[in-house]
Amino acid sequence: MNLKQKILKENLEELNNTYLEQSANRLEKIDQQLSLVSNAEERARLEELFQLERKKALLEHKASLKLVFSNSLNNDPGQSLLNILEYFVSEKNLENTFFPLVADWQEEYFNAQDEKRGRFKLACIHIRHSWAFAQACGLMAVLRLFCVAFIKFTGK
Repeated sequence: MNLKQKILKENLEELNNTYLEQSANRLEKIDQQLSLVSNAEERARLEELFQLERKKALLEHKASLKLVFSNSLNNDPGQSLLNILEYFVSEKNLENTFFPLVADWQEEYFNAQDEKRGRFKLACIHIRHSWAFAQACGLMAVLRLFCVAFIKFTGK
């Protein structure tokens, strides 16, 4: 788990605790009102309100989870590629080769985004850094090998 994932996890826990506290406070107030009311009609209304508040608390909790995970690392340039490579490449190789590549990619991308350089510039950044990433993976050597084998096989 990298630093940004740890930060997101901590924020998620903090956000969940905040939602849970607020929900618990609202439910506690309704519960206190219920204990004071003797009128059956008012009691039924408060019990219904209590159930609605419980449902609302659950929905808020689910919404907080979606909010955090929708803004997760997979939206950052190159992060999906890093997540895949974690299974195939050693930690040392990731740190020495791929982390700096992705860090440069993200820095350039976010600077261009902050400067409002336009979609074309952002696309060019993606293409250039994806190419560099592929070269670092050795995919270009594999592709070249397949091209040479294809040419020899077809006789052209």
